[in-house]
Amino acid sequence: MSASIELLRDKGNELSTEQLDECFEEIVRNLTTVKSEDNQEAFLELLTSVIHVLTPIDITSYYSDHSSIVSVLYDNLLDLLKQDMNDAIEGVLIELSNFFHRHVTQSLMNSKDVKQMLIDGIVMYFARKLARGELQTIVFFMNSSIGLKQVDCSLHILLCALENRQNEENTLTEIEAVIDCVCSSTFVHIFRSLHSSEDKLTSDQESLLVGCVTRIYHYNDLDKATDLMRKVARSLPDYAQLLIEFVPPRNPIHIKVLRHFVEMLQFLAIDNDARHEYVNDHALMLDPLLVILRDEVLWKQISDNDTKELFDNAANYLFLLSLECDLLPVIKAKPNVSKCMLKLTEAKSDRTRLNSYRTLAIIMTEDEVKLLTEPDKITAIFLKYFNSAIDIRQQWRLLENLLFCLKSLAQHEQIRDEFANSSSGIPLLIRCATESQFDSTIVKQRSLDLLLVMTFNKQAANMIRDNSELITHIKILSQSHEVALQRVADGILWKLANEDQVVTDVKDKTEQKETSENTSMNKSQTELSATKKQYEYDIMISYSHNDKELVYQIQERLEKDTFRVWLDRDNMYGSPTRAMSHAIENSEFVFFCMSDSYKKSGFCELEAHYAYKQQCHIIPLIVKGPYRADGWLGLLTTNKIYIDFHKAKSFDEAYSRIIQEINGYRTSVASIVPVMVKDHESTGHMVDIKPVAILSAPSSSRTLPHMLSLWSEDDVKYFLECKNLDAMLPVCTGMNGSTLCALYTMCRMNSNGMYESLKTELAQSDSKILPIGTYLKFMEETKKYVLVAPGDTNAVSVVCSIM
Repeated sequence: MSASIELLRDKGNELSTEQLDECFEEIVRNLTTVKSEDNQEAFLELLTSVIHVLTPIDITSYYSDHSSIVSVLYDNLLDLLKQDMNDAIEGVLIELSNFFHRHVTQSLMNSKDVKQMLIDGIVMYFARKLARGELQTIVFFMNSSIGLKQVDCSLHILLCALENRQNEENTLTEIEAVIDCVCSSTFVHIFRSLHSSEDKLTSDQESLLVGCVTRIYHYNDLDKATDLMRKVARSLPDYAQLLIEFVPPRNPIHIKVLRHFVEMLQFLAIDNDARHEYVNDHALMLDPLLVILRDEVLWKQISDNDTKELFDNAANYLFLLSLECDLLPVIKAKPNVSKCMLKLTEAKSDRTRLNSYRTLAIIMTEDEVKLLTEPDKITAIFLKYFNSAIDIRQQWRLLENLLFCLKSLAQHEQIRDEFANSSSGIPLLIRCATESQFDSTIVKQRSLDLLLVMTFNKQAANMIRDNSELITHIKILSQSHEVALQRVADGILWKLANEDQVVTDVKDKTEQKETSENTSMNKSQTELSATKKQYEYDIMISYSHNDKELVYQIQERLEKDTFRVWLDRDNMYGSPTRAMSHAIENSEFVFFCMSDSYKKSGFCELEAHYAYKQQCHIIPLIVKGPYRADGWLGLLTTNKIYIDFHKAKSFDEAYSRIIQEINGYRTSVASIVPVMVKDHESTGHMVDIKPVAILSAPSSSRTLPHMLSLWSEDDVKYFLECKNLDAMLPVCTGMNGSTLCALYTMCRMNSNGMYESLKTELAQSDSKILPIGTYLKFMEETKKYVLVAPGDTNAVSVVCSIM
């Protein structure tokens, strides 16, 4: 044996293949013999000598053809990893791991079984070591910079090489060892071994699937948590496959493991930046999460602690994913997701109910929220967690998300009223807005955003106005260099100062607005005077900054077509609200760029209300969908034609509809009274507005045949325009008198069903709405041209009845 070692030490790089073969064969025989003698000290000494003479030899490619020597070495590495550590064993482990990393890692890549055995051995070594060190858990959570021993660093480096992962650290901390474990292929392999588990977890499964996972989601070093989330999130595609395989769980062991696993997944989604960076991978979890939350069998077992925790964690994870603007429409489109979350509001666990309400706050329409019973209890559970989180720094992420959800809920009138009526709601917001301990970019910003929304409630507005300390603080913030804070502070002050001028009860105005828009052929002198106004801008765009990418594209296209556009990215000066109000007052058109983000923005609500009050010509655009305007936004856009960029086949198609709407409005004005406006080229001269390719107002001298069956297609079109039934034009396209009579008959026979059918057809094909008033007026006006058979109580035309 000594002769072989000496020969390799002296002439290792000069030996022929035959000489190397002889040396390796002798080394393998001697290692096997000494190991069988059960003399660990002698064996470790011999193994160390072998590694020392092999390490300098530059024959890396040679090892792939000599599996015997490699096999003996990795077998011994695996054996040593399973033993209790001492200095001698750790020294040999260092030598072995360094040897494998330097010489045979690349060769092992071609031997998947051997490579996986080494990976499994190293990972389970870390997992067992961490399990045995449970009492030290608090220490490394408080100070994650504590380094492990040199042997662990060497094994970490080898593991990174085997897994083809970048080795980002020269030292290894305990939390990085945990990351090594949960991000390894061994984790996936051990997880899948659960398929054969029946009664209890093995020690390896317990260490890796519970112990290491728990250490991830209990990590509380806030300064380093985001980096941890990013590292673990790289394995999300593998985790998604595991989740899909094991839902819905039936085995109690599976439920236990999934309870911890899903809690780790939701931990990875807590940080907004880290979640957004891996949003596509998180999206893979949506369907399996909903499988868990919808499962009736699990629901019946919810009294079991692991099952309850699984529901809690799944509901919280779904809520965190709903915070992503790109995922929100996807979640809303999932079948019965609102129904599923509504059921969870019946759970006994406050945490489950909170998470279900938080998710519902984001995904539900105002009409759906109105169906929620006991809005006072919904508000109460939010305020309960708000009170508990505000004074505990470790719960400030919860506080941040509570504020976000309350802002979503506060867009709904019932919840807004309950929050204003509560004794603690507004005072808690004031604390968040004014106390220096809170982060100005998140907690202060969100609390001020919510205060702005609450100014649309008279009771809350009075409470805010009467708090002199708060008003003084807001005045200071209105001069802040932080643009977002300055903007919302200025908005609150403007709203409170202009309370009487801003429409605060839109519902009282809805009927008046409908009447105004359905009588365009009989405009008042006041409206005619308004059309003669010389506007500073053609268009003011009201939008949420979350939708800026498409909005900026619209702005640039409009400006390319020589429209004068006001948009706050480059037109702000002085007070942003004064600039906004000036732009609205001096723009011919106001675009509402509608989306979920727009509806939830207090500043957008402020702009929209003011544009409505100023009787601007509003053009609603859907810039992120699918979206349906409801609540205050639905009321402000009643009887408006939506231009849906989400449903349009292309940007150009939707944009052309904007131009048609603008030209249509200008032409209808021009057909009533000559109007002079400035040329878009700003040459200073005045030009007539020219009609574009749209229908001009019908002549009042035309007489329709007295029988509906005699009408031509042009007669039908003329009738609808003359009676201000333009909303019916798309569904009546191509109809003559006979087919219109058939439509009338269908409507008479099933009025409610036909209204719903026509409304749906308009919404899907033309993104238009059909007001109930227009439908009823259509029925009333058409009836005048229908001949009724004597004694026919159904009032169906004689002509219609014989068709």
